[in-house]
Amino acid sequence: MEREEFKLTAIKVLGLGAIGREITKRVATANFDGVETQYIDQNNTAFGLEDSWYEDLMAGIEMLILIFEPHKPDDVIYSILKTAKDKNILVVGLTLRYYLYNLDEELLFRDLINRGVDSVFSVFVDESNHDDKNAKAWASRSSAEDKLYDAVEGLVSLINVPQYIYLTFEDIYDALSRKGHIYMGKGHGEGEDKALSAVKKALETTPVILNNFTATKFTFLITGNISLTDASDVSEYLRGLSEAEKDILFAASSDGDEEETDLCNVFLIASDYKAPEKPKPEKVMELNVPDFLKGKNYDNYVSHRSPKRFLGSDDDFEFEFIELDESDSPEI
Repeated sequence: MEREEFKLTAIKVLGLGAIGREITKRVATANFDGVETQYIDQNNTAFGLEDSWYEDLMAGIEMLILIFEPHKPDDVIYSILKTAKDKNILVVGLTLRYYLYNLDEELLFRDLINRGVDSVFSVFVDESNHDDKNAKAWASRSSAEDKLYDAVEGLVSLINVPQYIYLTFEDIYDALSRKGHIYMGKGHGEGEDKALSAVKKALETTPVILNNFTATKFTFLITGNISLTDASDVSEYLRGLSEAEKDILFAASSDGDEEETDLCNVFLIASDYKAPEKPKPEKVMELNVPDFLKGKNYDNYVSHRSPKRFLGSDDDFEFEFIELDESDSPEI
């Protein structure tokens, strides 16, 4: 089957607030192919702008990378999201997170997701108001700004750089559309186990808020002095993280030769987080003891509902009597 011809995706990086201003400056300096940047000063942007202003703002783009502060949003960001949703534009939100578990922040994220943000990647900020050691450890590994910039750079490289094995925009759309909270990270490795080292480093700063969940979709870019064996090693490692079935896609490009340093770089997106299934507890009910058992030590009997039937009155259930040791006798 002939591969689909590579083509650039029209991406816009739109910044709001102080963090948005800094990231858009760095992205503009990088001169990525197919990427335009714009910063909106919310304090000096008139409210009640005509819809045509937002139509022009979003004209011709397929993907919006929206960088914003985690404060209460205003009509500007709401109108941006409405226009993007109407135009079926993929929206990836990048923002800060000041607390591990904060109801106001979480409600904000949920509101923005409901309004049209397809995926949100949030980075913890190392501030003195952290009273949780895990948050301090996570935030201290690098600055929040660097992590958000790495996410932009990784997305652009995954989508708009023609790798030897590349993904289409449709692949990326499927990985990020309507996913809610996601994780993005990068890592590098050297030597014999460079691929495994790189993917472990890409995963090691996973936000605490996602630790109790299982990602079931991974999309990654692997580059450096690598082979398809290295890409396979990364895929197998990701599959082994949990027993959940996983969907894994990757892009790959080897840009080294035998004389260069044996390096491997991995940029990773984890999405489709699912709560682990909890085993259903066995239902136990007490029974009035039948006359034919009253001559026995019925303290050593318990009754169990049969899994064959689970709805209806007591008469609809099948019962099984199990004799227990005295140490296990229930109190009646």
